Amino acid sequence: MNDKAMQLIEASIDLFAQEGFWNTPTSRIAKHAGVGTGTLFNYFESKDGLIDAVYKQLKQEWMVHLLAGFPQDGTL
Repeated sequence: MNDKAMQLIEASIDLFAQEGFWNTPTSRIAKHAGVGTGTLFNYFESKDGLIDAVYKQLKQEWMVHLLAGFPQDGTL
């Protein structure tokens, strides 16, 4: 994922946490990320597509933290 897409995801996480998904317009997300609204839609086809990317990013980060506590050789 490139830098602009990550900026949009991070801006979404910040704003959704503050204002909620339904109360956060895509124009505010784009502005918070430092890009135009058109750029947002170049990376994500809809707000639903953006929330899907947010979910995947948070899930990936959570898994990294979860698995960090287990031995790397696969034994428990």
